[in-house]
Amino acid sequence: ASLDIYGLPLDGVVPSSWDDKRLQMEADLSTRRADLLLLQRHLLAREADPVERRRAMTRLIVMHQELDEFDAAEFYARKLGQGPPDATLEGLEPVLLAQIAQHRGARRRERGRAGGFRDEARARLQALPADGPGSPSARALRRITRCEIHDALGDKGAARTELEAVDPAIIEVPAVLDALHNAADALYRELDDDQALYALSRRLAEHPRLGVEERLR
Repeated sequence: ASLDIYGLPLDGVVPSSWDDKRLQMEADLSTRRADLLLLQRHLLAREADPVERRRAMTRLIVMHQELDEFDAAEFYARKLGQGPPDATLEGLEPVLLAQIAQHRGARRRERGRAGGFRDEARARLQALPADGPGSPSARALRRITRCEIHDALGDKGAARTELEAVDPAIIEVPAVLDALHNAADALYRELDDDQALYALSRRLAEHPRLGVEERLR
């Protein structure tokens, strides 16, 4: 199981005496992404069920991307296709890998290393048809990733169209809800559309796939 955890060892900030219940409580109460990531990694290390492990990995993938830790995000994304079938995760791996590549390229561009970025982004769009296969969550993430690509290419109208084609109600994977909120927060702030951001945030706050603590975070 330890081979599934990126960046071992896990010792340090989290006391070894904490049991699973305490770890989960601290994760629910955490407000810092880096702390939450550390706690989630500890929880993943203790999870024995292979299906639940892969579902937990999806949260780590999104959080690692938020911290620009793309190697770690890719490490977990490539493990989603391993293990017993899980209908809720079907088709997520290639979309997540495309999203990670897009985010990595965008950060490189921000740091002045933009060579080939636009061509690579357009190629990712071509490889991610809006009506592609996969679970409802995979199809939603495909739209979210297409939104982010259009946004990065400067086409705010196309980005908004992709974003607003996502129905949060069909999403079964909490990590995809996180990704939806991240994309909406970025785009609607750029468009100065507080009303649209508030409306979506309210829908996500009422989503049954999120726990009470996650809805308030």
